[in-house]
Amino acid sequence: MKKLLLYNSKDVSEMRRFKSSYSKSMLLATCFLLIILLFAICIIINQMAKLPIDSLNFVGVGVALCFILVTLLYSFFSQIRYVCVTKENLIIKKMLGKVIIPRCNILQVQHKKSLMFDVRLWGISGLFGHIGIFWNKSIGKYTAFVKDGSSMLEIKTEGKSYVISCNDYVQMIKLLND
Repeated sequence: MKKLLLYNSKDVSEMRRFKSSYSKSMLLATCFLLIILLFAICIIINQMAKLPIDSLNFVGVGVALCFILVTLLYSFFSQIRYVCVTKENLIIKKMLGKVIIPRCNILQVQHKKSLMFDVRLWGISGLFGHIGIFWNKSIGKYTAFVKDGSSMLEIKTEGKSYVISCNDYVQMIKLLND
C-alpha cells in the first residue's frame, strides 16, 4: 500500500493505492493462453495469404482473426492495475479507463473466497484475469476485475456489485468499513 497525495485546486487530500498483482496460476494461465492465441494468429495470417481475397473462406478466416484480436485487446485493456481509496471515492484503475465508486454508495465490503461456481455472463477468465460480468446466488450480477483469486473483495453498492482483487485486501476492507 502506498500513500499518495492528490493535489486539488482547493485542497490536498490523502489517497491510498493498493496494487493488484497476478497470482502464480493466473500468470501461468495468461502466458499459456497468449502463446496459443499468438500461434493461432500466425496460422490464420498464413492461411489468409494462401486464399484469394474475394473468397468466402478468406472472409471467414478474417472474422476469426478479428475475434481473436478483439478478445486480446479487451482482456488486456480491461485488466485491473490498482485500486485507489480517497475520502470520497473508490477508484478501480484499469489498463484503459477507470471505474469510480462513490464511498457513500458502498453498502458492504467483504472478502470473497472463490469464483469457482460463479456463472460468467460476459467476459473472460484466464487471460489477464477474471474480467467481465458474472452471477452467483448470493451476490446476483456483478462486475469482476480479478487477477488473484485468493485476495478478492466483494463490494456492494446501491445499484451494482463488484468483485476486485488487490494485494492488501484485508487493509482495504478495514479502510472501507471505517
